[in-house]
Amino acid sequence: GLARKIGMDLALTVLDYQDKTVNKILVCLDADCEVSESYLKGILDLVSDQHFSFGHMEFAHPLKGDLENIKAIVCYEIFLRYYVLGLKFAGSPYAFHTIGSTIACIYKSYIKIGGMNKRKAGEDFYFMEKLAKDHMFKKISGAAVYPSNRASWRVPFGTGQRVNRFLQGKQNEYLLYSPESFVVLKKWLEIFNSREILSGKEYLKMSKKINPALHEFLVINSFEANWKMILGNSKSDEQINKQKHYWFDGFKTLKLIHHLRDTVFPAENMFDAVDSLLRNTAAAPPVERGKGVIPVLDIQKKYLSLLRSIA
Repeated sequence: GLARKIGMDLALTVLDYQDKTVNKILVCLDADCEVSESYLKGILDLVSDQHFSFGHMEFAHPLKGDLENIKAIVCYEIFLRYYVLGLKFAGSPYAFHTIGSTIACIYKSYIKIGGMNKRKAGEDFYFMEKLAKDHMFKKISGAAVYPSNRASWRVPFGTGQRVNRFLQGKQNEYLLYSPESFVVLKKWLEIFNSREILSGKEYLKMSKKINPALHEFLVINSFEANWKMILGNSKSDEQINKQKHYWFDGFKTLKLIHHLRDTVFPAENMFDAVDSLLRNTAAAPPVERGKGVIPVLDIQKKYLSLLRSIA
């Protein structure tokens, strides 16, 4: 995060603020990434896009190296895309990838949220989440980044750490959040993010009907007290609805999914979970995978290719 902040802050000192006709774009890229031939054109197209505020490039980890490394990165990228597909299915406003080397935003958005944070890891997640609270996300088509698929212990989580963990064989990596967790999230967001404004007690009552574990999560996170504060500090329905977006943000969404995993919906076999979510979204028919619990690598690649096209 500190490295990104230094670069992005310095970029603010060299932009041409006299030219009001074009967007001033800040873009992140890591030194060990490769990019598509259309990468710069994709960025330049944003210069004249008056609706662009922030977004991310398309991405795909290179499937190269030794066999175990390829297996590791296929497994990890399926995990990433499955989670975003689950958020899309649930109607979450945070259904986008948070990979630092793919981020782009206009300078006004960057300044408005106070710039990049200095976290050693997860800086991209918190940066994108903060942008999403006040700005419209856009996927930047036509520009692709190919992040490094190397193993690393440099940061506590992320691509390098996950690849390393897979290679170490310390735990079963072929597990994903249960699709049922996203069903619960979807039902909650349909109620909470609607334009109708209810009391804290009413929201809690409805959450219990959806799933007792959801109700428990809201109680643990002091929902009723926070909601009372939001109602007391907001001067209009519009402000209240905006505060909904602020309170139940990307981090709380992830925490809810973890809570559901730990209490009522244990992690499931990766490919069973993907099949189920694909059926729920009607996004595409499940891949023919045969009878194996963990299909062969060629079938795993077909799953990844399908997920790349929809998430």
